[in-house]
Amino acid sequence: MLLQRSDETYWPFDPDGEAHYLHKLAVRRIAAGKGWLGRLVRWAHEDAKRAGARYLRLDTLDRPKLRSMYENLGFRFVDSFSEHQYGETIVRLELPIYPP
Repeated sequence: MLLQRSDETYWPFDPDGEAHYLHKLAVRRIAAGKGWLGRLVRWAHEDAKRAGARYLRLDTLDRPKLRSMYENLGFRFVDSFSEHQYGETIVRLELPIYPP
């Protein structure tokens, strides 16, 4: 997992400090289904909260299973767009932080 305080590639118009951004979130196959995705997201959420961010955001390929995993953790759909280099659809998701 990579947690960043800005993402000029996929969230270029976000105000500084508004969100933290998750990238490269992965769990080894041997650990799949054992709750690690939720633990990693909760840790990132708490880190963003401590920093005063309002959202934890991520972008991912538009795959139903991927979206479902994140939506089950509380992320909500923001928008989608076509990634021209690879011809894939990217979805952007965010998890609100209450209170920041």
